[in-house]
Parts: sequence; C-alpha cells; structure tokens
Amino acid sequence: MTKFTKGKVKIHPQEGVEMEGNLSPYLRFCIGTAILLFAASPFLLALSYFLNN
Repeated sequence: MTKFTKGKVKIHPQEGVEMEGNLSPYLRFCIGTAILLFAASPFLLALSYFLNN
C-alpha cells in the first residue's frame, strides 16, 4: 500500500485558493516537477535566446 501524506496548498493573491487533501507519492512528484519547471522557465528561455544567436 502506498503512503499518502497530507498536503496543503495556499495561493494568496488577495486571499485566493486554499486546498487540503491526501497526496500520493506520484501526485507529489508531478506537483513538484511542475513547480520546478515553472520556476526554471525564465532561465531556460534566456538560455535558449543566447544559444540561438
């Protein structure tokens, strides 16, 4: 049986979204990957700009 952990998400632009739930390891991996790619996207775009010129 997989181990579920309790997850809590708060996104605050003027008291926005708030969620709680049980997350499977696969779902935690997907959320972490999405956050990592979103945070790294400006650097990847800048890198592709300099490599294409």
